[in-house]
Amino acid sequence: MPGLPRAAAEQVRFPLVLSAACLFLTPAFAQPAQPGPQAHFAPFEDPEAVALQLIDGATQSLDIAQYNIRNERFLVALRAARARGVAIRIVVDAKNARNPWNTLDDTIEAEGFAIKRFENTSHRYAIMHHKFTVIDGARVMTGSFNWNETAQLVNDENMIVLDDPGLVAGYQEEFGELWGSQTEQPGVAQGANGELLFSPEDRPRQRIVDAMKAAQRRILIAMFTFYDRDVARAVADAAQRGVEVVLLTEKKQADKTGEDERVARAGGRVIVGANVGAAHSAMHQKYAVIDDELVITGACNWSWTAFNHSNEDVLLLRDAALARRYTDNFAGLVLRYDATNYRPVDFGVARAEAMTHLLVRMPYTQPGDRVLLTGDHPALGSWSAAGGVELFTSDGIFPAWSGRVRLPAGAQVRCKAIVLRADGSVRWELGQDRLLDVDAAGTDGAIDVTFRERVPVTFRTRATLAAGEELRLVGADPALGGWDPSKAPAFTADPSDPRALTLVVELAGRNAYAGKLVLIDANGQPNWESGMDRSLVVGDQDAPQALDLPSRTPATPVSSTSPVSSNP
Repeated sequence: MPGLPRAAAEQVRFPLVLSAACLFLTPAFAQPAQPGPQAHFAPFEDPEAVALQLIDGATQSLDIAQYNIRNERFLVALRAARARGVAIRIVVDAKNARNPWNTLDDTIEAEGFAIKRFENTSHRYAIMHHKFTVIDGARVMTGSFNWNETAQLVNDENMIVLDDPGLVAGYQEEFGELWGSQTEQPGVAQGANGELLFSPEDRPRQRIVDAMKAAQRRILIAMFTFYDRDVARAVADAAQRGVEVVLLTEKKQADKTGEDERVARAGGRVIVGANVGAAHSAMHQKYAVIDDELVITGACNWSWTAFNHSNEDVLLLRDAALARRYTDNFAGLVLRYDATNYRPVDFGVARAEAMTHLLVRMPYTQPGDRVLLTGDHPALGSWSAAGGVELFTSDGIFPAWSGRVRLPAGAQVRCKAIVLRADGSVRWELGQDRLLDVDAAGTDGAIDVTFRERVPVTFRTRATLAAGEELRLVGADPALGGWDPSKAPAFTADPSDPRALTLVVELAGRNAYAGKLVLIDANGQPNWESGMDRSLVVGDQDAPQALDLPSRTPATPVSSTSPVSSNP
């Protein structure tokens, strides 16, 4: 598009690597309304918007059991619900609430909401780890999704919405136990599509082990914490008897255990993923898909403490459509964390469109700035600064900015990140257009890039060099050697015109650099050119940029330790 600050010829390609706020430019519900459980996945989709929509739709009651609440948009929604006359009760984990960074529970209490900090004293590491909400006694949302911005913007998460009366009743009873209505009593809740178990009273480990033993064709597991020995043995046994096993776990947890290695030794495929979107981000999923029909999900990590002491929920749901949703998400995780070995056919992915999670790192934004990704596809604004996909950040993920876009399967889209300043000015990232490749089968993908301020600059000069001599450009920037001639880049001669010398260096745009030409003689002695430092101005534009450096008076041989420049 004419007039846009972007390169026309070359592109930098970033594939959708096997690698938010509630106002993302995608529909809140990422799947069509239909009977049965509905799953939503971060960061490819927008579970926060779904959760807020459910809260906004409550007319009678909200019973909330959340490990922690740090996202203030949920407090805004709860205030509105209370103003409508909705009865609200909230349970959070007491241990987590004592952390100094968790203060929203104090605000909730100060505003007069009914809140309980549940203290699980059964074990040193036991916690109230639930993430469920019962809406009007008729619907439940649960899963791995915490109400904080890291979960929404960068984590790998799932949230499932249920309206099965039997399962909803089980959650309502569990909330009553947390609130203090009765002592915990074992009793598996039965629903139309499966069952619900709570730890510690229902001991869900054995049900999971039994499901692994019954697997006949395939087991897919995405598990933040895969520590439990009994479950790991059951998964390893399945791999040994010929069941296809793919286990994806989070690196920061896998480094503390050998149970994933047990599965690998048995022939299972193990992927250790490191979600590096932010300082505390994680591959936080807690689900399994067995034989393309059984989904195991909930808030429960697969560890001894979770099964035996913490307050957790485990759902076992037999639903082929739901299993397809989780399998599609699992494929996106494999694409993100094991790109070189990803094949869509392995997971049966065949979709017309795919979601792409966008992560752009930009540390120098200011209050009032907006960050967008724009490009040559209508979904990215067709190179319109105002029409691009808006990205969002938070204290927990800054300097990263996060967003998402839906694109056709197989699309190749040119794009760039921009900053819209509060004063109306636009700052485009420099360098070539980025080329975003969408998986041809429609697998969800992710990109993680840094807002580009550095561009290749071509320096040109003319000189006659004797055998063994080099001409170098030396300056304060590390790319120019940091005033050390031995570390500075050297010019190269054009074979057709040996006096024509060129040098290409990547430098941050919108800057002026001090520099000098230095002749390195055949003995390695630096000879600095005379006169003041050159001012090397790199403009506010895309590559290619070129600067001509006219020759000066002959360089004067000097000692490498002598002060020969006004700046070194």
